[in-house]
Amino acid sequence: MSKANFYEFLIPRGRLFKKGLAVFSSAAIALTALCGSLSLAAEDETAPAAQTVEFAEETVLFESNYDTVTDYSSYRGDYWVGWGRELAGNAFPQNVEGNGYIAYTQNNMHLGVIRLGHRFKNNSLTDYNCIRAEKGKIYTVEFDMKVYASAVAIGRDLLSDGWPLGNDVKIGIAVGNATKGISDVSYANYCKSDYTSYTEEFETIKAKSNPDSKEWEGNDNGWVHRKWSFTVPQDCDLSNNDALQLFIAFGSRCEIHFDNIKVTSAGKYTGTVLAEEDYSKADINAEKKSRVFTAFSSDMYPDIDPADSTNRVMQCIKSTANYSYLYLGADYRSGRDQVEKELITAEAGDKYRIEFKYKLTKGAGTAAPSFFDLGICTVTSNKCETGLDQWGNNKNYGNAVTFVTKDDAAVTDGWQTYKTVYTVSSVTNTSDNEPMDKLALFCKIENNYYNIYFDDVSVIKISSEKAVISSDSVIYDTEFADAFVRSDRSQSDAFGDAYPVVDPLDSNDNAVLYNGSWYNNGTIFIGSKMTSAQEAQQSAISAKAGGVYNVRFDYYVTGTLQENTPLKIGVCARSASGNAGDNRYKYSFKQELTAVNGGTAFDMTDYKTVSARVEIPEGTDFSVYGDKLALYMTGQGVNVYIDNLTVTELAPVSVRFVVNGKSEYKVFGGNNISYSAAEGNSMLWYTDSAKTKTFGFDFYDNGGKLDNFTVYGEEVKSDIPLIKGDVNCDGIFSSNDMVFIRKALLGVETAASDYHADANSDSAIDIRDLVKIKKSMSLLPEDYKINGNAISNYTIVYAEKLSDDVAENTNILAYVNGLAELAKITANSDSTAVADYEIIIGNANRDGVKTDLSANAYIIKAEGNKLYVNGGSANALIAAIKTLEGHIGTGKEISDTYFVDFEYSGGDFSATLALAFSEDFSYDFTGAINNNASPYKSDWTQTYFTDLDNTTTSVKNGSLILKGESYTDENGETAYRGGEINTKEYYSYGYYEIKAKVNSSTGICPAFWLCGSRDSASKIEYEIDVFECFGKTPDIIKGTLLAHNYPNGSTDGKESSEHNFIYNRLSGDLAPINNYTDNFNNTFFKGDWGNDFHTYGLDLKPDSITWYIDGKAVLTAKPSEVCGGKYIFNEPMRVRLTCYAGRDVNSPMTGLPDETTDWENGNSLVVDYLKIYQYKY
Repeated sequence: MSKANFYEFLIPRGRLFKKGLAVFSSAAIALTALCGSLSLAAEDETAPAAQTVEFAEETVLFESNYDTVTDYSSYRGDYWVGWGRELAGNAFPQNVEGNGYIAYTQNNMHLGVIRLGHRFKNNSLTDYNCIRAEKGKIYTVEFDMKVYASAVAIGRDLLSDGWPLGNDVKIGIAVGNATKGISDVSYANYCKSDYTSYTEEFETIKAKSNPDSKEWEGNDNGWVHRKWSFTVPQDCDLSNNDALQLFIAFGSRCEIHFDNIKVTSAGKYTGTVLAEEDYSKADINAEKKSRVFTAFSSDMYPDIDPADSTNRVMQCIKSTANYSYLYLGADYRSGRDQVEKELITAEAGDKYRIEFKYKLTKGAGTAAPSFFDLGICTVTSNKCETGLDQWGNNKNYGNAVTFVTKDDAAVTDGWQTYKTVYTVSSVTNTSDNEPMDKLALFCKIENNYYNIYFDDVSVIKISSEKAVISSDSVIYDTEFADAFVRSDRSQSDAFGDAYPVVDPLDSNDNAVLYNGSWYNNGTIFIGSKMTSAQEAQQSAISAKAGGVYNVRFDYYVTGTLQENTPLKIGVCARSASGNAGDNRYKYSFKQELTAVNGGTAFDMTDYKTVSARVEIPEGTDFSVYGDKLALYMTGQGVNVYIDNLTVTELAPVSVRFVVNGKSEYKVFGGNNISYSAAEGNSMLWYTDSAKTKTFGFDFYDNGGKLDNFTVYGEEVKSDIPLIKGDVNCDGIFSSNDMVFIRKALLGVETAASDYHADANSDSAIDIRDLVKIKKSMSLLPEDYKINGNAISNYTIVYAEKLSDDVAENTNILAYVNGLAELAKITANSDSTAVADYEIIIGNANRDGVKTDLSANAYIIKAEGNKLYVNGGSANALIAAIKTLEGHIGTGKEISDTYFVDFEYSGGDFSATLALAFSEDFSYDFTGAINNNASPYKSDWTQTYFTDLDNTTTSVKNGSLILKGESYTDENGETAYRGGEINTKEYYSYGYYEIKAKVNSSTGICPAFWLCGSRDSASKIEYEIDVFECFGKTPDIIKGTLLAHNYPNGSTDGKESSEHNFIYNRLSGDLAPINNYTDNFNNTFFKGDWGNDFHTYGLDLKPDSITWYIDGKAVLTAKPSEVCGGKYIFNEPMRVRLTCYAGRDVNSPMTGLPDETTDWENGNSLVVDYLKIYQYKY
């Protein structure tokens, strides 16, 4: 039996780079083989600099369903409700078959108070955690409510004249005294400063309206849901009255129940990260585990997560101590001295954002605990009050906020996340004068009935905060129905050239007219009913610095704009008065939403809608020019009508981005989430640190509510397809990658991309990746699964027109067919019937296709039995297909939780085809292209007919026009010449395409061809005719291959051949010509080539040549045995466009001009564009 030897190496902290680790792993492999095992240890690291962050958070301040209250329903009929008149007036708890709630009935008192934070298990005025109000803070209170006639009124038959009697019922929110009794206090007195500093009524139930909430809209067995938000005024006096309360007043003969009360607040915070701890370095090897870390008895210590042997956590399993503490800020990697150094010391008034994960599992105990509380607190330093021999002696802690109590303790379904904004109200000392000022989680537990675990603790100390809304709020929505219709701008001091009128398209509606005839400025203040300038000043809503809004409106314009006075409509912040004169252009903030150039004539028949996001920067100064939100219009000469104006303030979304182990916090308005990767890099996002569940911002929807979440980013530095295991980054997964990673592990090669080389996604490049790649090589593509379904069930469906460009379409289709071949499934166009299981490629005619992708973005996403594969450009779509092929090769399953949502930020995706030349003939010109005045001289040239007065070549209205003509030569003879241009540059393998009209008649031959150089070493000039059109048969074109041999280097002895190729016709109408073999008849195509534009293309590759007409492959050619079975078109060629006259091309099919020649309509090649793409070989 061999003995393992262990060697320990000290690696300086900060040098464990992924690539460096890959090289080091090769040494590890070798040493392991020799010695048995290898252990790596890192030296101590200095604490990182504190990170300042901003984030938004909704904090649950109180939540209760009251199901554990005692039933006091016997008080329903009492004239004096005796349960807790000092605490709650005529409110009291009831419990019916386990469903608890708070009831209110007006007997003698006509006031009930539900003190928020009180759980109504007793009627104590002091034994509860009241919710302390803060000035300027926004609170949201939501609850379920039921209203009906009271049991007393029903029992005494007192309902005949209606209910409630007397005053209307009023329900609302108050900021009141936390401990002052309200027995015999009237509602009028309750609203005075002795009891409350602020009250706001939210709901009124009219007297004698006979309320019964079972009849109300949205009721659930009589229960209706209410959600109210309110802001504590900045001038609210909180010195004596600072506790949030729900009040109910009046309501004789009514009974009202309240249940499921929840109180939240939301804020945007700036703070400093004090701790982000996952306990991965925690010491789990201590003999007496807890004693290593604390000087007092404690059952809190690091250990292995019982559900995940790779994860270290903090656990608390009751052994000896009733009170155990997890000190925040400590990583528990060494003894208590180290813990002592890392503690977070709090001061009175400090606020912290604390987040952690916890879970409860069933312990060894059999009896449920009589006391059990988990919470956040401040406690003494890591010391004890008295001797170590006293177990459970540290019972003193302060500022406790409990998140699990005995009543709601239960085994959890895995890890739960708890987060809150925690306030340290005060810091007090123990009897030994030790300050309780260290942040901790406490476990007050009686026995080992539960095992408790903690992980992933984050602490941020808050330095500033600002109130925000917790859900989207419509702050203005008007059709101007209440506006005061005017005939002039009489309120111009507020509105400029804008005023309400009757809608010109609907006489039953109003709109706001802006005509810009005087001030060249109009304003609609958000919040105003447009009744008067005074009303606008009072009603206009103030903008918020940092606020994000969605603005939507309809507009209709008549008339013609004056030159140099564009129409602009946008959102601004400004003063609500004094906007005449020069002040009309003074804004604190302005964002243009739509603009139209001056001189534009409008011909609108209906309203158009604008919807846009408006974000006002933080720090915007409103002090000089005002803070009132408004829609502004500028421009002269037109009438602009505005209607249906809606402004919604958007709830923020707070995101913690974790990249390379570092966190970055950002706050966004609504779903407008983005992340700026380093230059040339792109990001992939996951919702879990193990990077098994992907996340895409494009698919995220916060549902109009404040959201706060963490995503884990992985940088991708290459624009090649995302294939784990494609170590050599060639876009495919093959055995070459196994060879490459072996070299990388030996230090011979360096992986070009960490993402691709990290085949097993463990953030390291090592021997495990080699094993993963080796195993993947044995996988069969037909065994691959999509969302748990075998790929053999699927059919590929592609858009019949994958791209507007024929070359791109052809290229993509080749990859589609390659995918089908790999997966051994069929591929059909989207004209086929919908199948149960489909892989949908591109913008196919199928439901659910995502089309709003940028040019450098692509997705592969499974939804049910459909897999969507799409890209924002042809190259991106190709990258998506190749990425899917890579996933099939490696067995990486695309599912509901794992998908690809990728946008490359460093440039275009690599592709097999790249645009090398493009000409759209945008400059008019007539004459020889060689003319110095020609705008085309730098790119084009001519071989024949180069005289400068040549009129056979011209460019007009965006098209090249080539034509033939007759003229009298120097001998007085009739001669002919034609239009011709050539590209100056020569090109190689690629795709060549023109869009053209082709008109011919006797003696005229338009053509699109490629030709080589006569000066080539072989003395052979190769020619490829994409098409020729012969004069006597204008409805027939022909594509062919020729090799012209010039043995003397000139036209003397020219030998031409086009008989050495075998042509295979793919599609198109046949046009058989007598005396031609079937092989050559395959090259003729019949059609109407002159009346409309058609596209003509040629795909030239080293091993194939394919002709295209209107995007369809019509002809291929392969060499015959005469050529030795080899393609010979292997030299650079240039494009030649011609329209010859007087050359009997392909005699006798063209002939010479005669009396039948149509020089006007049968004599032209009209070209819209030329595009040349080159292959990247």
